[in-house]
Amino acid sequence: NYNYNSKYYFTASLRADGSSRFGKNNKWGYFPSVALAWQINKEDFFAPVSDVINSLKIRTSYGSTGNQEIGEYQSLATLTSVKYLFGDQIFTGFTPTRIANADLGWELTNQFDAGIDVGFLNDKINLTLDVYRKTTKDLLLDVQIPYTTGYTSSLQNFGSVQNHGIELGINASLGNTAFSWASNFNISFNQNKIVALGNDAEFYTFGNYILKKGESLGTFYGAITDG
Repeated sequence: NYNYNSKYYFTASLRADGSSRFGKNNKWGYFPSVALAWQINKEDFFAPVSDVINSLKIRTSYGSTGNQEIGEYQSLATLTSVKYLFGDQIFTGFTPTRIANADLGWELTNQFDAGIDVGFLNDKINLTLDVYRKTTKDLLLDVQIPYTTGYTSSLQNFGSVQNHGIELGINASLGNTAFSWASNFNISFNQNKIVALGNDAEFYTFGNYILKKGESLGTFYGAITDG
């Protein structure tokens, strides 16, 4: 962290995480981040408008985070017990239930954000505006695989999804010691789309849903009907 004269701020970090939930070839993830901010109202040239706008900050950041929420042992092959009848006796046997994936690794999210914070009338009115773009790749998904493998699906790092949007918040605290009024308003807009599905696929269908490049997650799929 670096702060110069309470005007210019710089923050950087690097996180390294290892997880036993992932395959032996891909246990570690590395997640950097960096942020910059400029407190403009501390500059000399800002003095003429300081009676109306008492604080003004612009900021930007870029960083990565990882997701490992898949449960234990998901990268390993597993067995389950079953009962078999030989003649007139029941015996216990074992059958494979999951295919191993030694390359299973972190789901990675990269996000860019730019924002502005403004305070008016001695911070009686505050405005915050942010725009962002977030891309998540190597999604941890159960992917359908050919039945000839002996399995129906395999947990893999698969595809990429993007979210981008804008967030606006306004806080107002008006009045005096005898009477005061506080109001909060916020609104956000987000657009989601699938960037890639992996294996150069254009779309997949699952029941009444379709995953298609350029479309949003959770898009319905079905027959066109009248009535």
